[in-house]
Amino acid sequence: MKYLISHAWGFFPGGMFYKRVCAAKHAVITPDILDIDIRLTKRPYNPETPSEAWILDNYDIDSLEFRSDAEVVRIAEDEISKGRLEGYQVVDISDEYVGHIHIENYDGNEWIAQDHLTWGRSHEFGNDR
Repeated sequence: MKYLISHAWGFFPGGMFYKRVCAAKHAVITPDILDIDIRLTKRPYNPETPSEAWILDNYDIDSLEFRSDAEVVRIAEDEISKGRLEGYQVVDISDEYVGHIHIENYDGNEWIAQDHLTWGRSHEFGNDR
C-alpha cells in the first residue's frame, strides 16, 4: 500500500493539491465551510482556496487513512512528477504491515514506522519495573 509523507516541515501540500483532492472527492463547498479559518489551518485563511478548508474539515490529514487514500496518493504522485509537490514522498509499504504501522516525525520530517509493543514500562518516569 502506498502512503504520502512529508519532508517539508509539516504536512501542508498547498492549494493545488487540496483542490485536486476536493475535485476527486466531489466536494461540495458550502458557505459554512468558508468559516474555517486560522483556528484549523494555523495560518491566514484564503477564501480563494475553500477546498483546503473542506479537506481540513472532513479528513484527518495526519491519519494513515488519508495518507493512503488511493485518490490522494494518485494526485500526489502526479504533482510530485511535475515538480509541484517538493518535499513530499510516496512510499510503498508491504500489505503485511497494514495495521501495524504509523506515521512518525521529527521536526516536520515524516517517515512510516512499524509499531512496537511494550508492556509495563513507564518511560516517563524512568521506571523499568
